[in-house]
Amino acid sequence: MKKILITIVCILPIFSVGCSKMIPSYRIDVQQGNIIHQHDINRVRPGMTKKQVSFVLGTPLIRDAFNQDRWDYIYTLNHGRRKAVKKRVSVLFSNDKVIGVEGDLKPQTDVPASKPDKTVVVEIDPGKKKKKKGVLRRIIGGKKK
Repeated sequence: MKKILITIVCILPIFSVGCSKMIPSYRIDVQQGNIIHQHDINRVRPGMTKKQVSFVLGTPLIRDAFNQDRWDYIYTLNHGRRKAVKKRVSVLFSNDKVIGVEGDLKPQTDVPASKPDKTVVVEIDPGKKKKKKGVLRRIIGGKKK
């Protein structure tokens, strides 16, 4: 009787845990490619050189070996268990000048030029902050150099 009781006490937690909802493991957010924003795409204008586009959007993720006049910018963001965010933009060139932009984001010409970000000035007290002695220094009583 005692063995049966011990067996039941040992097996009961296993059954109760087995019937519960499993706790999912944590999945990190994975960001890949060039971060693409609409305001960056709005800065790309026809007639810009490849160097200027590279300054505005960064180096392209994919440079087609067979078509040097097409730069592809791809961005993916996987939010753990949620649906992934994917953006793709292709910049087309002719004679090293921009002739068009294709993809998920297109330049918007009716948008006014964005204002520069506000600058916030924070003053820091230059007073010297006294450091607290560590545990070992307090026990030994030695002076800090």
